[in-house]
Amino acid sequence: MVAEQSSNQPNVIAATCTGSVPQCSTRGTGAEANRTQTRKSVLGRAGDLDMTPMVDVTFLLLIFFMVTASFSMQKSIAFPRQESNNASTRPIENVPPEMQTIEVQIDRHGGFLVLSTDWQREALGKQNLLATLKEAAQPDPQSIQLVANVHESAKLQYLVDCLDAASIAEIGETKVVLDESAQ
Repeated sequence: MVAEQSSNQPNVIAATCTGSVPQCSTRGTGAEANRTQTRKSVLGRAGDLDMTPMVDVTFLLLIFFMVTASFSMQKSIAFPRQESNNASTRPIENVPPEMQTIEVQIDRHGGFLVLSTDWQREALGKQNLLATLKEAAQPDPQSIQLVANVHESAKLQYLVDCLDAASIAEIGETKVVLDESAQ
């Protein structure tokens, strides 16, 4: 079977088939031949994918986000400048009163020594410490500051017990100090 291109129709495909085995070759003219070559060049071998458009889109997105990003300075709070190098002469208002301090020394074996301004007492265990702290903070527990002085090799659980007892006794403030000098 032989088909030829007629001169009246420039975009007709010419096909040639020979023999009993169907071996056909096609030749296109004009736009269709270009389309066939373009498909073959884009795909190349079977399974290959051209990464150029994907890289182009990636760079376009990168440029877009770089251009639209806000590089303004951080917002700041207006703060009045100091007018002179002299110290302030304005009196301090609403000075909180001095709080009474109770110190609890925690040794490495879990013993608690409660030191108040008037007395000192040893407490073994969390329940005894709680009762001692409630007694020491009797008139107003909110006006008491507890300083927990912890031995450096004491277990963390002993400190947690002390802070928990202070919270239950409703003591106003707590402060933790690590005692590195104790043996």
